[in-house]
Amino acid sequence: MTLQTSRKQVPVSAKRLSKLAPNWSYANNILNFGCGKFPDLTEEYLTNYHKQSMTVTHFDPNSKTKGVVNNIAEIDSSKRRFCVMLCANVLNMCKDLDAAIADMAKIDFDCAVIQIYEGNRSGKGRKTRDGYQRNEPVSAYLPILTSNFHKFDVTLHRSDKCITIVKGRKYYKLDDLED
Repeated sequence: MTLQTSRKQVPVSAKRLSKLAPNWSYANNILNFGCGKFPDLTEEYLTNYHKQSMTVTHFDPNSKTKGVVNNIAEIDSSKRRFCVMLCANVLNMCKDLDAAIADMAKIDFDCAVIQIYEGNRSGKGRKTRDGYQRNEPVSAYLPILTSNFHKFDVTLHRSDKCITIVKGRKYYKLDDLED
């Protein structure tokens, strides 16, 4: 996913999780989806900066780093639920967007925070010095995410260049209840 394009830095969205994930104050099981080469940086930031007791699981099918899950089937959604799934700068680098979103759909999570780097916003994917960039604005990802996660509340955060997907009224079918 992001292995060839990883830079040694903590993703901006990891620094903004407390504002973007409504369940952050009690989140204790985090999935770093498409973690790249430096999963330890994100984990260290999440566990130390926020001073919360949490478990961070890293998933990247291309990673050779010890402790990173490479096969999405190893994350069994019937046995494992994640409070927050962080997906930082992954979808904007995928040539096969449908496959990446299909993998995301296999995860049982309460909230997903998806950060998108927009590149030059031309909509024309191309090779870059770090790999591949889709160059699409964050709003371009909204239709495909909404169609794949139609039971979730999907929200665009333009200023943060993020999309959040949260289990809400639609997921729990609370709109069908009578007063």
